[in-house]
Amino acid sequence: MTARIILLFCTFFVFLIAFGSAPPTVFGQCGSIAFDTLRRKAIAPFSLDRVIVADFSGDNKPDVAIHDADNGKLTTYLNNGTGNFGNPLINEIGSQSSVVLPGDLNNDGKKDLVISYHNNSLTVKTFLGDNTGNFALWNQTNLPLHPGSALRVRDIANFNNDNRPDLVVDNMFFALNSDGTYATSGTQLTNSFPVIGDFNADGKADFAVSSTITGARTSIFINNGTGSSFAETTLENQFYDLELSADINNDGKSDLVAFLPTNTGVNKTIVFLSDSAGGFTRSETTLPNRTENYTHFTVRIGDYNGDGLKDLLIPSASSTFSLNTILLGNANGAFTAFEFAKRLPNSLSSNVYADFDGDGRTDYLSVARGAFFPFAFLLVKKNNCAPAGQTKIVDFDGDSATDVALWRASDGRWTIENSNGAVVRRVFWGRGDLGDVPTPGDYDGDGRTDVAVYRASNGVWCILRAQLRQFDSVY
Repeated sequence: MTARIILLFCTFFVFLIAFGSAPPTVFGQCGSIAFDTLRRKAIAPFSLDRVIVADFSGDNKPDVAIHDADNGKLTTYLNNGTGNFGNPLINEIGSQSSVVLPGDLNNDGKKDLVISYHNNSLTVKTFLGDNTGNFALWNQTNLPLHPGSALRVRDIANFNNDNRPDLVVDNMFFALNSDGTYATSGTQLTNSFPVIGDFNADGKADFAVSSTITGARTSIFINNGTGSSFAETTLENQFYDLELSADINNDGKSDLVAFLPTNTGVNKTIVFLSDSAGGFTRSETTLPNRTENYTHFTVRIGDYNGDGLKDLLIPSASSTFSLNTILLGNANGAFTAFEFAKRLPNSLSSNVYADFDGDGRTDYLSVARGAFFPFAFLLVKKNNCAPAGQTKIVDFDGDSATDVALWRASDGRWTIENSNGAVVRRVFWGRGDLGDVPTPGDYDGDGRTDVAVYRASNGVWCILRAQLRQFDSVY
């Protein structure tokens, strides 16, 4: 199909900067993944239930909170953007707390908390955040549910179109009222445990279920807009271990990530991509065979190679086996799978994954306690993605000799070297956080390679022409 080029007259700044060190990522490719200690912070001892990662200060940097249920405390540590964490901010949250869920409860742009408590009933408290890492009790609700061992507070999401996140407990949701309480009567979603997502990008929560109750079936249920009914779309007559929902291809819609059950003897990850027509496209990636099963609920989603696309990390579940699997994503829901040997913690309670140092690649933070010391540590492990040595060979200056281009997704910086190794120029073009993929090529036929990125979220190619430095969009 013939491409239609439209010249966009808009303000777009291109910066030429001085020579410096080469960007750490070569077109988002990694030959290996290594996590090395970046920061170590001594903190006071505690009884750890879980580490929560969220932006508690409103600066778009991942902070952490330590949930200490035994002592009724939640301690937040704010990140300055380089993996350095500030002084502890201690919040008294009361005894018998169980699950802590961060979210914006009152639409003020600040991160708040929903905390469940298991006593003679299921109590839910809401806390309002102030963007400093401190939280104040807003309200509480006693839900008429017996907090048995199988009861699970799962998620918060807006089902009823009132722009307030409702609470999902097992297979029901309870609406959040404007005063910070929850409705005491819930709406049942399904007979099985749902995976929550927004599969049609309408701002209302949908869900997915895989079940064998009435025959093996995996389905997506689309919200009618009020949470009162859901339209089912059957994806396959097959049971899967549903792992998570996430926007895998950066189109604004939730996609579904699943594994074949471990008893099938086949190791595959399955992705159902939401499309613009309301349907779903299936893709699968065969996983490397391991001497252990790919355990359920151990997937860590992130951007491990800094190319702006979602990747999946599956740490080894064994205390002695240290071969991990990473799936590097592309724009169509498929992954490139490889293994790397590195002992990674697999506990969901004491380890969280995020880009703590702001370099565009997902790191991890672990809480560790020394056996002979009266304190604990926050350990920030930096992702040192090792380039695979696969650079894009192009000719930016038209001398018929190959040049080398390196693109850093964290800030969109291109470093262009000519054939004798000298830096020709550096420009900022594209943004990894918008899902841009570098796609240099000779788009205008002048014999020189143009800088370009493809933005999957809207299907636009953004081209900086080598001769004119114009900003074009190709559909």
